[in-house]
Amino acid sequence: MEKARTPSSKAKSATKPNTSDNDFDYIGAYYSGEDSVRDDVQDMLRLIVASKREQGEDVNWEEWASQLEHSILSLLPSQYVESPFPEVFSDVANTLGDAEEDCSMETFVRAVRAGTMYVTICLSLYISLRHPSMWEHDDDVSPVLQHYLPEIKQLWAQRRMKKNQTFEFMEGAIPGIAAVVCLGYTDGKRHLKPIIL
Repeated sequence: MEKARTPSSKAKSATKPNTSDNDFDYIGAYYSGEDSVRDDVQDMLRLIVASKREQGEDVNWEEWASQLEHSILSLLPSQYVESPFPEVFSDVANTLGDAEEDCSMETFVRAVRAGTMYVTICLSLYISLRHPSMWEHDDDVSPVLQHYLPEIKQLWAQRRMKKNQTFEFMEGAIPGIAAVVCLGYTDGKRHLKPIIL
């Protein structure tokens, strides 16, 4: 992934999501979430690396980093290939580029964390705008959304659902999303744990 320009300082300064009824600051949630999920993502990656090494597999940071962009995009609904958050996607692109150039665990973890938060805000926005009946039979929807379809239906059944609720819901899946960003959905889906509503 080519490096893009960095986001404006205005985007980075938005650290607290706005949780009013009709509005939610997804960009602020991305930047504040990058720090708040640090331990969850790092713990998941340690578990994955330990498992790979136990199986006698070498960890090739360059190869893993080169697969992140495809993995992230494959977790998004087809409508979001054109990013709904271009400033955030620009930041994610920079972070992925750093991981591909540096080929270290540190930059790889940072890239997975950025990709995980990006997938989280995109899926949160998607399910806040579309009732599950609109996409549950769509082959191009995110495999993560298909995985959590029963829980998403329950979430929509609640009276007067708000956008911050969909973000909080998807936030509960962050360790599992980190695993599927790292390993791809097929190998990482076992880490997608049930979300309690």
